[in-house]
Amino acid sequence: MAESMVEQRTDPKLFGLSVISAMRGAAGPALLAQDFNRRKPPTLAGTQFDFLASETTAGLLSMMAVGEMVLDKMPFAPARISPLPLAGRMASGALVGAALSAEQGEDVTRGAIRAALITAVATFVLYFVRIVLGKSFSTLLSGMLEDAVVLAYGWSLIERP
Repeated sequence: MAESMVEQRTDPKLFGLSVISAMRGAAGPALLAQDFNRRKPPTLAGTQFDFLASETTAGLLSMMAVGEMVLDKMPFAPARISPLPLAGRMASGALVGAALSAEQGEDVTRGAIRAALITAVATFVLYFVRIVLGKSFSTLLSGMLEDAVVLAYGWSLIERP
């Protein structure tokens, strides 16, 4: 039985962009689209994920991510662990995981599931981190700190020109 077990490691980019999707649902796919648009990975050509390499998609997802960063600070924004926001974040993580797996020629379903699970766990962990930060800082400031982490960590993950 031990012989059939395969050691699996999660790609740092998949892990990081999944965590970023937990922080800001649109940010993970937006950063990945920016990365793909810059690099134009040939392994994506002809797959269902090649749209992520387009300039239009990268721009639209980036605008969505900025909009989410603004809306996150509004008093009417639902908790990220509520069912609908959690499902959206997990879907974003799944998209990131599937697209990265497609780029690397790996099982797309496995990549999507792995990233969705990472995103789900990170969503709960980061929700409680944000609550703790909210005790020391205003909600606005703690949200802005989270945005700064999303941007800094995100840009460190993707390849630059």
